[in-house]
Amino acid sequence: MMPIKVIIGTLFLLLMVQHYGRTSSDTDQVEQEADTCDEEPLTEKKTVALQPIDTITVKSGANIHLIPVTELLYLQAEGDYVLLYTAQTRYIKEETMKHLESQLPGHFVRIHRSYIVNTNAISRLELYEKQHYLVTLKTGHQVRASTNGYKVLKEKLQL
Repeated sequence: MMPIKVIIGTLFLLLMVQHYGRTSSDTDQVEQEADTCDEEPLTEKKTVALQPIDTITVKSGANIHLIPVTELLYLQAEGDYVLLYTAQTRYIKEETMKHLESQLPGHFVRIHRSYIVNTNAISRLELYEKQHYLVTLKTGHQVRASTNGYKVLKEKLQL
């Protein structure tokens, strides 16, 4: 019985060595192809331009809501969640602001670490205290803007 176990174990070991040897040679081949490629150097980070999304899906209990991005007024960070505000209601989605910001169309601007606003919904910008600004939307909602966020918003609106 013992010699059979040794033979089976040896065969299994040979199969594993062959498998992992093949995997590493495939990886070496891919690296060699990347080195010989005439494109950008490997030291530069490549950024993939994502297509802007048209709708955001939000699950609420047993319901799934499809929110058109055109209806969004602003987004607010709330811990590990994002509150999505429309003229009618608000939705909560488990997502990061950074991820949503990268997917939204160009007319959405991050004006604060907690807020992304739809520039098409803005009706007024005003100074609030010394270094704070208020962005008033067409629906009457008011959102705070940081100093840097206000600068980015001014550039985006070409003010």
